[in-house]
Amino acid sequence: MVGAVPIGVLTYLLLAGSASDGVFQPAADMGFARYASTAAVLSSGTVALYGPSYDGDEYNPADGTWTETALIPAPRFNARLFGLSSGDALLIGGDTTDARTVRYTPATRSWTWGPSLTAARRFEQAAQLDDGRILVAGGYGPNGSPTTSAEIYDPTTGTFAPAGSMPRPRAGGVAELLLDGRVLVAGGVDASGNGDPCALLYTPSSGTFSSGPCFAAATHGRAFPASARLLDGRVFVSGGQTYYQGSTRLAPDADVYDPHTNRWTQRTASTRFEHTLTVLTDGRVLVVGGVGDWNQPLAQTEVFDPVLDAVRLGPSLTVARYGHTATALPGNRLLVAGGRVSASQWTATSEIYTGDAVMTDGFEQGER
Repeated sequence: MVGAVPIGVLTYLLLAGSASDGVFQPAADMGFARYASTAAVLSSGTVALYGPSYDGDEYNPADGTWTETALIPAPRFNARLFGLSSGDALLIGGDTTDARTVRYTPATRSWTWGPSLTAARRFEQAAQLDDGRILVAGGYGPNGSPTTSAEIYDPTTGTFAPAGSMPRPRAGGVAELLLDGRVLVAGGVDASGNGDPCALLYTPSSGTFSSGPCFAAATHGRAFPASARLLDGRVFVSGGQTYYQGSTRLAPDADVYDPHTNRWTQRTASTRFEHTLTVLTDGRVLVVGGVGDWNQPLAQTEVFDPVLDAVRLGPSLTVARYGHTATALPGNRLLVAGGRVSASQWTATSEIYTGDAVMTDGFEQGER
């Protein structure tokens, strides 16, 4: 990793894109318009996607087609979908009164009730561990306030069990699995509705949470941001909302967590909310969509280059959108689907980003 990049260089990188940053092209439409959705790569290589409706969609990268799924037992809003080693996927959270999960079986494209969480929750922080278990922490509980409770789903038993408690209640933050097996929990709002500026670290071996470092601008709590773990182990967090001196505004920057130094450092980035961050096969992070300072959907993307440690402008989407899904595909590609194109209109469109370099196939699993 290189050292800090001078401000002048950062400004240049934000203004100048690169010919190697690839292009977005239209892809097939989904069966229905979807917003605030979640997606996961299945073991078969297809992508399961669920939005707040009575069914979902499955995308086949081999032929570029979408297929509607069967009906879901009950719709969920802002739930999280995780692929399981069995080939199925598990839809978690998204409801503060119903603790049941929903299981997706791709062989029949059907949704059935899954095991119940120990507590109903929405806008929880969740991450899949190296052994396939899923940590679910905090979120808004049945009383409408952020909670401190945490639990773990064990695919071998098919059940959830308590996993300790966070030192502080938190909802609307992010959780990223670190290379050493711990989980970084950052951002979100506390019980008072203020942004929490300090992170937590969860250690699976002990089942405990410990206090982590605060964002570089410690007074700025970053709520509902997007995050991605870089190939070198650092965690890039950008956008969302910040809370400072009693006011709320969209976050105009990004933060990078380095587990080796246990510190956050700030980076220049554009203002974005309800956007996505996805690590491409070559290690770059593609910052896609969202709404900006004027509350309009953004078509211009950004690229975080971990080698230069800086952000630059990227290629434009074919459709400006926010609240979409972005899923990495083999060959340095990215599937972007759904979202809002205006305050009153959802979209069923999707598009594919293709980089210009031939890379080793691989997946970066999960929705941001």
